Amino acid sequence: VLSSEIIKLVTCTVIMFFMYKTYKIHQLRQKYRHIPGPKTNGLLGFYLGNIPELLKLVKHKMVPDILTDWVKEYGPCFKYQILDKVSIFTISPEAIKE
Repeated sequence: VLSSEIIKLVTCTVIMFFMYKTYKIHQLRQKYRHIPGPKTNGLLGFYLGNIPELLKLVKHKMVPDILTDWVKEYGPCFKYQILDKVSIFTISPEAIKE
């Protein structure tokens, strides 16, 4: 009886943590949605960010080449997401001042 209560408590805690992380990732994406960058794909991409795309690209290109391609595609200021962190890259001095 006690072990079933512990299992219920652990399950409820895991579900609440998952809901909290989902909410925080959604808030983070809303905060930075105005900055262009590579899109994430599907539900897995929502939680992992751009990790699947980066893994595919790293097999064929070096990281500086990937960043150069993204500058050409998205402009001098872009973002990418890894898990629940958003990184913003810029090569524009004006963007740095802002």
